Amino acid sequence: MEKRAAIPVTPPRANPTVSYWQNPPDALADHRTTPELPSSADTVIIGSGITGAAVAWHLLEAGCPGSSILILEARQACSGATGRNAANISAVHAFARTHRIPGCDSHPCDTIDVIYDPAQWAQAVSAVQAMRKAFSEGEGDAGEVEKVLDIGTGTGIWAMDMADMYPNTTFIGTDISPIQPGWVPPNLFFEHEDMAQPWSFADNSFDFVHMRYLFGAVRDWNQLFQEAYRVCKPGGYIETVESDAMIFAEDGSIAEGSPIEQWGKMFGEAGKKIGRSFLIIGEDVQRKGLEAAGFKDLVQWDFNCPTTPWSKDKKLREIGRFNYAAGNKDLEGEYPSHYCICCLTVYLALLRKQLRDRNVHPVAKLRVIYAQKPSDAPAA
Repeated sequence: MEKRAAIPVTPPRANPTVSYWQNPPDALADHRTTPELPSSADTVIIGSGITGAAVAWHLLEAGCPGSSILILEARQACSGATGRNAANISAVHAFARTHRIPGCDSHPCDTIDVIYDPAQWAQAVSAVQAMRKAFSEGEGDAGEVEKVLDIGTGTGIWAMDMADMYPNTTFIGTDISPIQPGWVPPNLFFEHEDMAQPWSFADNSFDFVHMRYLFGAVRDWNQLFQEAYRVCKPGGYIETVESDAMIFAEDGSIAEGSPIEQWGKMFGEAGKKIGRSFLIIGEDVQRKGLEAAGFKDLVQWDFNCPTTPWSKDKKLREIGRFNYAAGNKDLEGEYPSHYCICCLTVYLALLRKQLRDRNVHPVAKLRVIYAQKPSDAPAA
């Protein structure tokens, strides 16, 4: 936090994203009431964004009629972050309507960040350190890791933590939803991009490509890994972290036809209807896609992850507690949307009841794979 607080404040960036409120342009955007800056005013408002404009209107119409109000703006009226994000959010909502994706808001993102606990972070650090060692021991001279790409960055939590840990490396996080914070490490940049389209990055431009928890969001995994291969430098690495909607019990404590047992089957059916699989591990999507793209030396780690705090093992119980908090927080947002609301309400009530039963021992599969682009791959 201290490092971020030390980031110097800079003038407005050139060629900013067009404000939603100024598309199409409005004559009032550059309106100026006086040729020179007034020497005094009853009220001075810094920034004419949607909040500043609303305060000025309220003071004139309801609070202080006849008072003098001065608004200072570096760009144009209503050109602030709210206006620029509104333009992006409208595009996201249009995408959601086209693909019939419900609940297009940031609420489900909190459930993802809940399970990003210190233990998972330590595992991620260990994986990165192993890859850094592989860089130095692999074929050729990999040198320093200069650029890292985080696909489907979401809230940006992984990219921010990594950028803090490796200040000499440039990190870029991409996502179709512009929900990332603006106050980030100086070596981190967020870009608004659809991973399902051809990526805007040059060939052979990243040392490391990272992606996690994209199950249910990808129509063509082969294309996704091909794009990752294209932008990855020869000798560079990719890491893919995925889970699976299929929940089971290793000890048989989940009865056939019970709410938990139905969960994965429903997501499997929903994935077929929308053309985006939720059963990534069961279908071995990661390994097949990575090998088809041309990556080699795949290293795979599988883990049956408790989804509730049923385990007697302290660490596994902690993992289950985080997963339970994440899943129980937004079951409505996670559930396939093509079922009627009445069926949904009844089913989720029964599901929550079964998840609270500590005699039931549900786990979900987690798979981490990292792989290398051959050092002798032709450069662009």
